[in-house]
Amino acid sequence: MSGHISAANWANYKAIINDAHDTFNQQSIVWLKSKGGLDRDGEDNLTEQFDSITLKALVQYNHFRTWPTDITTEAGKIDGQTELLIFNVKYLKDLGYINANGNFDYDSAADRFKHNEVIYKSAGESFISQAQDEPLLLQIILQREEIPSGKTQI
Repeated sequence: MSGHISAANWANYKAIINDAHDTFNQQSIVWLKSKGGLDRDGEDNLTEQFDSITLKALVQYNHFRTWPTDITTEAGKIDGQTELLIFNVKYLKDLGYINANGNFDYDSAADRFKHNEVIYKSAGESFISQAQDEPLLLQIILQREEIPSGKTQI
């Protein structure tokens, strides 16, 4: 055997990953998709509105870290990157959330995610699995949202 993976084996791998979504990706995540906008002074909109979209994902908790990610402030400790979401790309594509460039069509600066009633913002994303040149899984690193004074919890 030459060590090359046949097209049939790639197709089988892709089918297994996509079929596994119905078994493993069962955590309900609320994607808080920003409706956009700035206040009249061009600053953050304290009354920003969001569409709530429930998605299914696999959640990986911060169990691999051996160092703290908390940031100490005068008001207390801020939780660092504590969770990451793993989304099946085909699932997102079937829902219409993958853009023409093959990326998850969300605003990493404005959109938020809610899991177990905690609001998070994106702290980065990356594809983490592929079959040949087709991405199969997407991870989004989550950081707990800091709620500025005067703004209500989403």
